[in-house]
Formats: sequence, structure tokens, C-alpha cells
Amino acid sequence: MPLRRFCALCVFVLSPISPQAGHTHPHIWIDVVTTFQFEAGKVRALKVRWAFDPFFSAGIIGEFDTDKSGTFDAAETEVLRKGAFEATLEDSYFTHVKINGKPLRLTRVQSYAAMIQQTTLVMEFVAYLPELVDPAADKLTVSVLDNTYYVDVAFDKIDPARFAGEQGGFCTFQISKDMKNPIYFNSVYPDLMELICTGE
Repeated sequence: MPLRRFCALCVFVLSPISPQAGHTHPHIWIDVVTTFQFEAGKVRALKVRWAFDPFFSAGIIGEFDTDKSGTFDAAETEVLRKGAFEATLEDSYFTHVKINGKPLRLTRVQSYAAMIQQTTLVMEFVAYLPELVDPAADKLTVSVLDNTYYVDVAFDKIDPARFAGEQGGFCTFQISKDMKNPIYFNSVYPDLMELICTGE
């Protein structure tokens, strides 16, 4: 399956760095910044930023920055997109959206980018919701997780959420652990963010 190809890539990259990479969970850590993109007071898309841990960053940069320029050019970015990022589609790009408790699958993604920021591998993309969502009327939550717990995905502790576009009212967010939906043999509770907005 596609996600297995991503995991295989992870093991290939990590094995020279950590001999135990194939024997423990998780293998990779991602800090997530989510930007809620608004149109006329409704959420149209999520801009998601992944910052990877130092070991995985070093492995990917060493393997895929083939010209050693310190940046990913268009060709290198495309290899990363096809070889790693696209494989996370089956797990909703590690980004699980619910409206009033009902899952809303993300399938349309644009503006993928891969960057090297100092020594950190960063990926960004925009995931469009299937329909506009009014967060003042409907409960919108976002949980970030890899169901296999191969990757430990969590919201950035300092800058977890941002807002862009015309909100139409005051918005904030609240992060908690999703106690109702544990993963990895019911032992891990993923981060859950609730968007809280008031009307005009």
C-alpha cells in the first residue's frame, strides 16, 4: 500500500543513522502548524506545515538534496512529493478533520513545497475541505496523527495554529488529547484541535 512505501523510505533513510530505527515506535517526529484559511467567514482550506525531527531531516536532506545546494530544486521536490508525501494520502495526510463529529476526508491538496530551514526538513501543503465550513455554526476539529504510530505527529507547542483570510468574527482554538480515539493498541492519545469562532 502507498503508506508502506513511505514507511519503507523512512527505514531506508533512518537505518544508517539509528540501528534501532526498525525496532521501536515511533521512528519519526513531526511538529505541525495549521493555518485555517477563511473565505467570507467560512473555512475553505487548511495550510499545513510539517517540521521534521533532526535525525530524519538529516537523512532526507542527505539523500534527496542531490546537488548539495542546501535547497530542494523543482526536480528534487517532485521526487519527495511522489516518493514520500503522496503516500500519506491514505491516512488523510496525517490531518483528520471532523465536522460535528463526522469525518471529512481530505483528498484535494495543492501547493506542496519541501524546504530546508537551517538543518530542518519542512514540508508545506494546502488541503482543501470538500465544502465551506462555518465554524460559528458547526464544530470543526482537527487531529494530527499517523494511525500506525510509525510517525509521532503533534501540534507545534509554540505556534500550533494561525488564521488567514476574512474570518467574519473572533476565532481562537483549543488543543486537548483525543481521549475517545486512541491509537497504537489504545495506548496513545493524539492531539485534537477545536476551532472556536463567534459570529459577527
